[in-house]
Amino acid sequence: MDVQHHGRPRKPRRFRRRRRRNDQSAEDSTPSQPRHDAFAALRIVEENAEKEDGGGEECELHVYEHRTDSRGVAVTLRVETTSEFEATKDKSYKAALLLFRMYNMHDPKRLMSTSLEIRLSLSSTGRIYIPAPPMCLFHYRAELENYAAQASDPIARSHIELCLSYMRRALRQEMSLFEISMVQSKEPSIEHQHLWMAFKPGTLLYEKIANVETVARLRDISSTKDAQELVVNWVLMTEYVFYNGQDMGYTERTISIGKYDGCKQLRELQAFPLDLHPDRERIRRDLVRRGEKCLSLLGRHHRSYDGIAEFENNLDSYVQHRIIVDDKGYYSTDCKEPQFIAATPLIDIASNQHMSLGEEELLLFHYQIGGFDLAWRKWALFNIDHIQDVQFNSDAFQQLVLSPEKKRLIQSLVQQRNSKDGGFDDLIKGKGKGLIFLLHGPPGVGKTFTAESIADHTKRPLFRISSDQLMGDATSVELRLPGLLSLAKDWEALVLIDEADVFMQERRIKDLERNSLVSILLRALEYFEGIMLLTTNRVETIDSAFHSRIHLSLAYPPLSPEALRTLWKNTISRASSNPNPRWLSKRFLSQLAGSQINGRDIKNIVSMAYAVAKNEKREMRAADIRQGLDALQSFKTDFRQGVTRQRIEDGAQAISDARSAPVGV
Repeated sequence: MDVQHHGRPRKPRRFRRRRRRNDQSAEDSTPSQPRHDAFAALRIVEENAEKEDGGGEECELHVYEHRTDSRGVAVTLRVETTSEFEATKDKSYKAALLLFRMYNMHDPKRLMSTSLEIRLSLSSTGRIYIPAPPMCLFHYRAELENYAAQASDPIARSHIELCLSYMRRALRQEMSLFEISMVQSKEPSIEHQHLWMAFKPGTLLYEKIANVETVARLRDISSTKDAQELVVNWVLMTEYVFYNGQDMGYTERTISIGKYDGCKQLRELQAFPLDLHPDRERIRRDLVRRGEKCLSLLGRHHRSYDGIAEFENNLDSYVQHRIIVDDKGYYSTDCKEPQFIAATPLIDIASNQHMSLGEEELLLFHYQIGGFDLAWRKWALFNIDHIQDVQFNSDAFQQLVLSPEKKRLIQSLVQQRNSKDGGFDDLIKGKGKGLIFLLHGPPGVGKTFTAESIADHTKRPLFRISSDQLMGDATSVELRLPGLLSLAKDWEALVLIDEADVFMQERRIKDLERNSLVSILLRALEYFEGIMLLTTNRVETIDSAFHSRIHLSLAYPPLSPEALRTLWKNTISRASSNPNPRWLSKRFLSQLAGSQINGRDIKNIVSMAYAVAKNEKREMRAADIRQGLDALQSFKTDFRQGVTRQRIEDGAQAISDARSAPVGV
């Protein structure tokens, strides 16, 4: 870097250290151990500036060059002195600024680095070292100019003006290009090597992440260089507000901008200053609302989601399910948690400090929040913008095809369990506080729908625990099941264990592993404090010990023709824009009820008919229902024939094997 100076340049002279006991001068250094520390050679200047009066108070810039002489000895040369005053000084410890250039020891013409030292008189915390280019002086030139203009101390004012004068000379070409391409241009653009000039620390940066608009605040900008000391990559260190379920604070995000040729518009970069975005006011409003929404979701909440979610291993999937917002639960799993930036204060949740955050902090909230997908039973990160309130089906419980007496009994038990008086408790504290239902009957008669309708009726989440979540030996199940039930308690969720007969089968003397599984579930039911629904289609195999743990057992017989007509009507009405289409007559319903199918089949047929009608952009018709019914019956016929054929083949193979087996085997 070339720097122009006022005053008459002095002839270069060798700068020697004062002799001290056990010290060596710079000239005594051996060629095999050259000094590469840019400021180590100036230690004598620093020591004198600390110890002697007037250190760093003269408004001067002294320049030094660190080279290797013809003998291979590392030496430091005083080049020249410049001053805003006429008098020049010899003692560098009194100079306010020191400029140090370091050259390659093998190539004397190759400049390795340039650094500026601002002395004690301009800093209350010690000397300040600024590598070239002097980014901070450029970025804060307006603030420094304003401070100098208002400074009452003429020495302080002159020192600041000296710093600014140095900056303008050092960056005279860069600042000229910056004025043309950034300040005067309607579409600000800049070359890659000068990109740092457009990114002032503290600037709000706009970036789209996974097609989601975000804003972060720039903390620092640095570069990586190639062997020729040319910048190949700029690294932007940004910060955003993050909540892990317990603490709230700032965490970092790194943005890299690789090399490009010529000038490039800033708005074409991965990230650029928010103030350059033509729609910045709308973005500010949207992101402030997002921040406010994030604050409203602190803790645990039952919500609905429609959008892209990020699952384990950064796998994105479209989700249209109910979820539990639970940052604490998400980050208590194996999910990687971003670290808060060291030495930055946390936002105090306990004292409600987060409720008084300013607009800029609200802008900086991360766009994702941790939670649990209730349908897929997986933890994920959800886009805050796509989280909505749950639209509960208030009619689901009334549409349940169940006798009025059973409905009243279910409703009474659930309401009593939800009341605040605590209800009846066991003699032993913590036992007997749960409400356990057993729903048994053939597939497709409404067992699962009963659980769903109770959940919607009580406006609580339904947490399904399937057999695949509890696969493994008894030890692993005993570790996992309490954790799952603890989540249900935290979420105030109804628990549904489908096909629970896997864990409820009658114990046998020889099957120790199965006996252990039964004992684990029995203990879990004993101490469970919520509402649990168990479903099975093999009630006759259940161990007798479960009888005393179950508060209400509901039998679901095969659906009667009347129940089937009601189920067909309710399902079609929910899927149609018109709840009472003209073609949905009593005669048509009777025809449908004559088919030997269950409730799950009815749901699948109506879903198929709805999809066909929607694809053709029209209303659903009776023909669509018939088409779906024919397809299902055709599949069942093929399935039965296939099973029968396979059984015949298996039987024939068994007979053949028996005939060919040796006698006595």
